[in-house]
Amino acid sequence: MNAEVVFTDDFRADLRAQTRHLIEDDRPDWAERLIEDVELVGRLLASSPLAGAMEVERAGRSVRRLVLRKLPFVVWYHWPERSRKVVVLRLFHVRQSRPIPK
Repeated sequence: MNAEVVFTDDFRADLRAQTRHLIEDDRPDWAERLIEDVELVGRLLASSPLAGAMEVERAGRSVRRLVLRKLPFVVWYHWPERSRKVVVLRLFHVRQSRPIPK
């Protein structure tokens, strides 16, 4: 399978905020690893869109989560199987409170 992976504006804003926070906390190496992990997530989801566990399913729309391998962050994404497009929705630190997806 080779699905298209699209990162939403919300995800991009989350990534900017998280990397900025890591740099401000004097962890530039973590910021670099976070970006590397996000790139790996994109490649993984392109080939295996069902890799993440189900977070919530409502009205036929499912949101899945994928925990990053090297850092304590969670990616939320949606994969409407018919579209062959994975939509990466949000990025959270594992301890960060997360709103229930709509």
